[in-house]
Amino acid sequence: MLRIKKLLILLIGVFVAGTMAISWTDDIFAAFIKRDNYSFWGPNIEGRKHWHGPNMSPWHSQRVKRHWHFMHGEIPDKYRNLKNPHDYNNELFAAGAKIYTDNCARCHGQDGMGGGEAGKDLNPSPSLLAFLIQRPIAVDEYLTWTISEGGKAFNTDMPAFDNVLSRDDIWKVIAYMRAGFPPVVGEKK
Repeated sequence: MLRIKKLLILLIGVFVAGTMAISWTDDIFAAFIKRDNYSFWGPNIEGRKHWHGPNMSPWHSQRVKRHWHFMHGEIPDKYRNLKNPHDYNNELFAAGAKIYTDNCARCHGQDGMGGGEAGKDLNPSPSLLAFLIQRPIAVDEYLTWTISEGGKAFNTDMPAFDNVLSRDDIWKVIAYMRAGFPPVVGEKK
């Protein structure tokens, strides 16, 4: 009987300690992944129940056309198997930040969440790059294709940048996005 009591006390102690540890870890983790009341895990997906199948509006279906084409191998050959040749470092991120600010932030927002002034009236709205960059589809070839050719083929207002930015500039923007849109030294947040 004494043995059962000891085992029971031990199990209760482990349960209480585990619950406290999980609670403490969740609080620390939640604080870590928040930035200005924005979750790095992305927008409220639960609130987008009509973003699939026959319930999807025409402007939402435009969002997934490029993804569908990419997933089914319908990407121009010149973008296949591309990899960013740069080593990631602060100098590269700063260069990418400047190019992004000058060419992309006006629609996608400085934080990549689609809040740029020029993008407010676009339909579909600009992609949520801070969310997209974390998704498995955001490989170098997909991002290079999207930035280079824009959205004309998919009936969106995303401009093509292949005649505006060099391939090297596009790689710098991609590196900046992959870094999580960090503020540049001297930049006001």
